[in-house]
Amino acid sequence: METARRCSVRSPDGKCDQYGFCFSASRNRWPVFLLQNGGRLADADGRLLLDHPRNVEALRFCVDLMYQHRVAPVFSHGSDRLAEDLFMRGRAAMILTTYYFMNEFRNQGMDWDLLPPPTGRQEATLLLGNGLAINTNSPNRAAAEALVDFLTSREAQSEIKMQSCTIPARRDVAEDRTLWRFDVHPEHYHVFVDVLPYARSIRELGVTEEQFSFLEKELHLMWARMEAPDVACHRITEEWNRRSALPTL
Repeated sequence: METARRCSVRSPDGKCDQYGFCFSASRNRWPVFLLQNGGRLADADGRLLLDHPRNVEALRFCVDLMYQHRVAPVFSHGSDRLAEDLFMRGRAAMILTTYYFMNEFRNQGMDWDLLPPPTGRQEATLLLGNGLAINTNSPNRAAAEALVDFLTSREAQSEIKMQSCTIPARRDVAEDRTLWRFDVHPEHYHVFVDVLPYARSIRELGVTEEQFSFLEKELHLMWARMEAPDVACHRITEEWNRRSALPTL
């Protein structure tokens, strides 16, 4: 917060020329604040826990960044890359982003680096990942398996690392610092080695795709400051749990 304040630049008429911090309302961003604050989205039975005090506190902090402290822009709900676009334009000093998106920072004429998210009540962040799959009914299964074998080989994984910021799937390649390139990677590229022990996957949040879609839709009122965080969290939790308790016809 203090760094964001120092990095926010406003003109005499109050217009903000540079925000100190920016993030989006994407499901891959705001849950980081909940995790850092010791919150959780659902219990073991799948019931939403959005109205838990730790969650409300974290979301209030997010909203206050925009409306009270004015160190972050009021983000557009239709854009998941607002933070990155502002960063590349030199209009945001710090952003919450992913290793995937860092590939777009190349050749932008920027001097940039990365650090783990500041620790809240506890160290935590989100872990995003992708994978390779073969269709069971594929008529070319042998060829597909050969492709997967190649893409997961040290040769291919090393090429991925040397040509991008994407973290390779192979640990021996990902942690091999001899493959670091100054024209591709930021100075602290390998900070993920320290972050991974406390990174949590989207799946570990305990909510289904249906629940996440519901959350994203219903949180719009809070992001627009038309509903207080505690009111929004209570309403959303009650509505989802009431729906899930209804008998299925």
